[in-house]
Amino acid sequence: MLCYNITMNHSKNIIRILKKSYSPISAYDILNEINRTNNVQPMTIYRALEKLMKAHKIHKCRQTKKYFICDQDHEVDTKLGILFCDNCGKTEEFNTDIISKQIMNKDKSNFNFNNFQIEISAICKDCV
Repeated sequence: MLCYNITMNHSKNIIRILKKSYSPISAYDILNEINRTNNVQPMTIYRALEKLMKAHKIHKCRQTKKYFICDQDHEVDTKLGILFCDNCGKTEEFNTDIISKQIMNKDKSNFNFNNFQIEISAICKDCV
């Protein structure tokens, strides 16, 4: 029970930190922020991040290895894409249903789509 409460506290702190951040941040940025008031090990943060991702509260951009708040209310099996700005790091989610259905209808014996994610890097309107 104590471990669950500690994880919940870290999850709440992570959500708070990510909500304050204008752009996605790394696990070590989150760790450094939490360690201002607590002494937490990196694995503790990674476990909390993993649980938050499984709960669809946050997402991770695989290209930048940074985390951000989920800004859409979506079903667990919805395939989302991530659009991120190369200049400022601003990140947005988008629904990839049309694209993902076409891709997933390909020969499924060659690929496993459990970790399917589309990431597009571009320049946002604010940075143009």
